[in-house]
Amino acid sequence: MTKAPRASSNSSPALDREKHSGKVRELDVGTYDIAYLRRLEAHWVIEGEDEPHDPDLERDDGHLTEFDRFVEEVHRTRTACPYCNSKLRAAEYSPDGDEFYILSACLRCAYWQWFSAEEYEIQLIAAASVLRRYEERLPEECHAELVRQLNMTPGRWSELSPKGLEQLVAAVFRANYANAEALHVGRTGDGGVDVLFIESGGNEWLIQAKRREKVDAAEGVSTLRSLLGAMVLRQRKYGVIVSTADHFTYYAQKEAKVAAALGWRIELIDRGILNRMVGALLPGQPWRKFLENNFSSSPQLLVELNNYFATQLPVAEGYDPLGLRKSRR
Repeated sequence: MTKAPRASSNSSPALDREKHSGKVRELDVGTYDIAYLRRLEAHWVIEGEDEPHDPDLERDDGHLTEFDRFVEEVHRTRTACPYCNSKLRAAEYSPDGDEFYILSACLRCAYWQWFSAEEYEIQLIAAASVLRRYEERLPEECHAELVRQLNMTPGRWSELSPKGLEQLVAAVFRANYANAEALHVGRTGDGGVDVLFIESGGNEWLIQAKRREKVDAAEGVSTLRSLLGAMVLRQRKYGVIVSTADHFTYYAQKEAKVAAALGWRIELIDRGILNRMVGALLPGQPWRKFLENNFSSSPQLLVELNNYFATQLPVAEGYDPLGLRKSRR
């Protein structure tokens, strides 16, 4: 494989905003830091400005060394997402062996990083996404950004307002069930129903959302009995309890089985299952605009890159705890 410029021993944080000032561009789903070099006739063109070519790549105060650091710290050594610490998945596209394009992505929070070399290293591009920074109180309707924060900081589950959690649950069910509808109906005196979920076959599910402040909390049987009462009064056979609790108690699980035997189906979704479902809210290919910005001059290559990485790094499919997708096959 073609090798990147040798890194300097003087290392600095790869995503240091001060060192990369002027190189941060806005994207629809976040921002990305980019270090870009093009070598033409003994000159380096860096962000549109000519720089003298240094054959040894040893300048301590120039862009070349900064680019080396960026490549070394991000692309040579980083194997886990810097935001949620999940393992990065990598894919390499090398159509003719003289050039390569490497994309690594976190399918949990949509972080990605890029490194490519073309025309025998005449053009090198390295980039890494930077998730948007928000004030402490992120608008709860910004569900994709909210999911990223929840993945990065699980403690934020307990900071959601009851209404915010209910709206998020409705969005999660809409994202995981494309042919169904989820309506947020929670309000004062809602009778224990926060979201009305209507599947494509017409069955209505009553959903109750519960936020628990402690990370290791357990959701008790009283919540199940409350929802079961609402189901009986509304003459609905399907219900779901979505809780940010770590798990449901033994008696809650036991009574859910008893209710099922009597014809009342109640699904129990704890934080672990909810974490799997929220992935459906994240953007599918957050690097697409970056590719368009940098490879639009080669339409065929752009199509090839988009198709290849869409296949190798597929969109998270979310999760189907109700078994509705399986039942339609």
